[in-house]
Amino acid sequence: MKYTCMLIFLGVIITFSTAAYSAPLADYRFQVEKNISHVYINKDGSVDIEYKITFLNHGKPIDVVDIGLPHSGYRLGSAKAHIDGYPLTEIKRSSYIAVGVEVHLEGRAIPAGQRGTLYFRINNPKMVFPDSENPDYASMQFAPTWFDPGLSVGTTYLEINVYFPPGVTGQETKYHYNRYTRDRYINGRLVFTWINHKARQKKQGVGVSFPKKYIEKVFDPSEVEFVDSSAQRKPFNWGSFLEWMPFIIFPLIFVLGAIAVAVTKRYKRMQYLAPEAKIEGLGPCRDLEPVEAAVVMALPLSRIIALILMRLVQKGCVEVLQVQPLRVNVHRAEGSDLKKYEKSVLKALAPKEGDTERDKERRLSNAVISLIEDVREKLKHGYSQKATAEFYRGKIDYMWGKLEQDPKLEHLAWIALDENCADKVEESPVKRRKLEHLWEDNYGGFFRPRYRVRNFYYWLDDVQDDMVRDNSSFTMGVSKSTNPTAWIQSSSWSSGGGGGGGFSCACACAGCACACAGGGR
Repeated sequence: MKYTCMLIFLGVIITFSTAAYSAPLADYRFQVEKNISHVYINKDGSVDIEYKITFLNHGKPIDVVDIGLPHSGYRLGSAKAHIDGYPLTEIKRSSYIAVGVEVHLEGRAIPAGQRGTLYFRINNPKMVFPDSENPDYASMQFAPTWFDPGLSVGTTYLEINVYFPPGVTGQETKYHYNRYTRDRYINGRLVFTWINHKARQKKQGVGVSFPKKYIEKVFDPSEVEFVDSSAQRKPFNWGSFLEWMPFIIFPLIFVLGAIAVAVTKRYKRMQYLAPEAKIEGLGPCRDLEPVEAAVVMALPLSRIIALILMRLVQKGCVEVLQVQPLRVNVHRAEGSDLKKYEKSVLKALAPKEGDTERDKERRLSNAVISLIEDVREKLKHGYSQKATAEFYRGKIDYMWGKLEQDPKLEHLAWIALDENCADKVEESPVKRRKLEHLWEDNYGGFFRPRYRVRNFYYWLDDVQDDMVRDNSSFTMGVSKSTNPTAWIQSSSWSSGGGGGGGFSCACACAGCACACAGGGR
C-alpha cells in the first residue's frame, strides 16, 4: 500500500511536469507481429545478436526503436541495421534505456496502418560463462528483446535461434529452461530453435551448454555488469520540473485528496480474503499448508494457482509437456488425497471439447474461492489474520536457513512463497545449487521431455502468466464472492490512462543476453 501511494504521487508529478514528453508517448500503439532472433556463439566468447522484427503500427509513426543489450561492453561500431532493406546509419547509445542502442529510421518511419521490418545486428563480448554443473562445459543464456506491453497489442510470433560454435555436435549439448522446438545444421553449425506462435511482451529466456573446448575463453560473470532493471527509466529532469513548478502546485493540491481515496480502493480491490468481524484472541494459526498460508499473506491469485499446480505435479497428478505455452497431461483428477480446489484446477487443465477460455477461468475462479473458504474456516475460531501472515513470513525465513543446513522437500514448498525468492537465490550460489537439486530430484521426472527447469521460481512466473492472463480482473471476480464489500467499493473506481509509461525490462540471470526495447517514441 505504501508503494502504491508513492507511485500514484509520482505519477501526478510526472503528469504535470513532463507533459510534453509523456503525452506523445501515449500516442504509440503497435503490434510486434514477428520477433525472430539469431544468436551466434563465437570462439572468442562473444555473441553476434541478430534481429528481424516486424511491426504493425496502430498509432503515431514509429521513427526510433530502442534495443536493450546484455551489458555496456557491446561493440557499437559493429552495429548494422536496415528497415525493409533501406540501410540505416544513425545508431547510437540509447538515451532512454540504461544499456542499449537507439536505431533511427531516418525518414522511413512506419506510419499508422502500415508494416515495417527492422533488421539489426551487433556483437556483444563476454557472453559465455562456466556451466554450474560441469567444469568442462560452458553455457550461454539469452532472452530476446521485448517491448512495453502498455504500448503493444496482440501476440507475437517469437523465434529464437542459437548457433553453437563450429564443431559442436548434438550429443555434446544441453539446453536450459524449455526444450527447443527443433534442431538442425546450418552451414555446418548446430542450431537449436525455440518457437512460440503466441508470445506476449515479457522476458522469455533460453539457454544452452556445450564443451568449453570449442571456444577460446570462458568468462567469470563477476567481470560483467548486467542490466539493472531499476536503471531502465530515463532520469527525471529536475530543471524541467522547476520550470513547470507554477503549473504544478494548484493541480497537485486538488488531486491529493483524490489520491487517498484511490489508494484505499485499489488496495481493497486486491484484498480477496475479507477481514473477519470477531475478536482475534488466539494469535496465529500454525497448521496451514503452504498454499493456504499464501492466501493469508495475500499473494497474487495467479501465483497461488501456480503453487497449486506445483503441488499437483509433486503428487503425480500432472505431467508437464511444455512450459510456454503451458501444456500438460492430467493423469488423475480424483482421489482422497486431493482437495476440492485441487480438483477444480485439474478440471481447468483438462478442458472438454468446446470449452472456452472463459470456462477455464471459471474453473480456476472456483478453485481459489474454495481455497479461500477453506482458509476462512480455519481462521474463524479467533485466529488473527495479521499475526498468521507474520508467522508464516517468519517460517519462510526459517526455511531459508534450514535449506543451507539440511535441504528437504518441505523447504521448497515454503520458499516458493517468498516473493523475493529469485533475488535471494541469485545472490547465493549455495542456495541456488541446493534449490536446483531439490527441484530436479523431486519434480524433474514429471516433465516430458525432461528439459532443465532448474530455476523453479522462473517456472512459477511463467506458469502464473500463462494460466491467468489478467490477474487484476481475475482477482476482482473472485473478490466479488469472497469479499463483496471490497468488490463493491472497487467497482465504483476506475483508473484512467496507463501506469508507468516509458520502457522497462528486468533480467535476473547472469549470462542472459537480456534485452528490452521501446517501440519508438
